[in-house]
Amino acid sequence: MSCQAKRCCVFLLIAIRSRAVSVTTWRVSGVSLFVVLLALVSLTTRVSAAEPTIRIAAASSLQFALGEVIDTYRTVVHADNTVPKIQMVYGSSGNLYRQIVQGAPFDLFLSADDTLVDKLQQQGVTQQEGVEFGQGQLVIAMGKQVAERWPDQSADSLLTALATGNGNSRLAIANPTHAPYGKAAKQFIESLGLWSQLKPKLVYGEKVSQAAQFVTSGAVDVAVISLSLALSIEVDHLPVDPRYHQPIVHKMIVLTEDEDSISRLYHYLTHDAGVAAVFKKYGYIRE
Repeated sequence: MSCQAKRCCVFLLIAIRSRAVSVTTWRVSGVSLFVVLLALVSLTTRVSAAEPTIRIAAASSLQFALGEVIDTYRTVVHADNTVPKIQMVYGSSGNLYRQIVQGAPFDLFLSADDTLVDKLQQQGVTQQEGVEFGQGQLVIAMGKQVAERWPDQSADSLLTALATGNGNSRLAIANPTHAPYGKAAKQFIESLGLWSQLKPKLVYGEKVSQAAQFVTSGAVDVAVISLSLALSIEVDHLPVDPRYHQPIVHKMIVLTEDEDSISRLYHYLTHDAGVAAVFKKYGYIRE
């Protein structure tokens, strides 16, 4: 029984004992007790029936890879259905970081920017250091018309053609102010000396998965996104030389350390060979 239910019971018993002992009083008290007990049973049932939930904040580039990992955790690791409910919230790492600092009730954080996890420890949000689980790779995703028009291009030459062309071609990237893949995309474009030419053609996604949606929907011709998303949505893509941008280091950390179910899931994510194999399949490099 919850603390609230216990307090109600004590209050009711004190109230009954303080009344004059008469047949009428006890009849009324008995009815009152019966009604309150029914309410308490209902309250207790609702509390006990509420499923424990593990809330995971994850970079949007992990949407397909992490989804596969969690499905395996539910159906294979916990085939007896004892696993708690797992709720995943995807977004740009920077926005998720700010939500966590502001008190959002997340239990695990999987970031595409390792420095954000380091900041959480430095700010005392968590006592743990976190675990690196792979480096992301940057690619240029192309719509079908672009792939047919410019076959056998390199990422460098494609962006150069886009920058010098007089057409209405548009380029999507994630917002570099809070999305790690957007930041890397900007570094890549700047390394080629094309930022000023391409800036008027840019369309910003709030997160890298939105930039990917822009190219698959035909809203833009080209998008700079993560390899993991390009593989998942099966879009034509060209690899970006990693020397053109800073490493996109992914790191995960547990934010709630008192729950055994959360600790078990975190251990699974950081130690299971099958999890590492899934991340590798989606293009994450582990050193």
